[in-house]
Amino acid sequence: RRKEDIIAKYPQEYAAWTVGDPDGLVVDGCHRPLWEVWERAGEVWREIRSSSSSSPTTSMASAALSTDVTDTNRIISGLETEDGGKGNGDGDGNDETTATLLVCHGTLGQALLGSAFGLDATIFRRVDFPNCGMAEIVWHEEDEVASVWRWHYPTPTEYGCLRQQLAAEDMTSVEL
Repeated sequence: RRKEDIIAKYPQEYAAWTVGDPDGLVVDGCHRPLWEVWERAGEVWREIRSSSSSSPTTSMASAALSTDVTDTNRIISGLETEDGGKGNGDGDGNDETTATLLVCHGTLGQALLGSAFGLDATIFRRVDFPNCGMAEIVWHEEDEVASVWRWHYPTPTEYGCLRQQLAAEDMTSVEL
């Protein structure tokens, strides 16, 4: 279908999509696609995390989400940091971590990134995940959610916490 046809036939749904309203985007009266993709993303992380403790599995994210992504999951024992430390970037040298390289497109990338930090579909459109975007997500084995992340592509960034970044954005927008 052409974009113009979709906008004409589904104006409310398209408006909800463009502003990132997961509750307003309802298809066929019952499907909530943004909530559904976030649920699937959470399932993918649970599968990746449960298998990563016994052996690295590199194709689970692509199989579960029907993408062409391969080699998305890699296990790192003590992630090397720029300051020579190991772990989550704090340089204390005592962290066992798992890092997952996430390479995917837009909505799927937002869902995987957000759900890795325990965030739901209400953050849709708050983090722009470009086509072929590549992010590294790091968590400690005992933690339920990721601790830090960073972009690898299109522009490499330093490690940061998504929750803190979004909270800082909220504070900045309130102050304006």
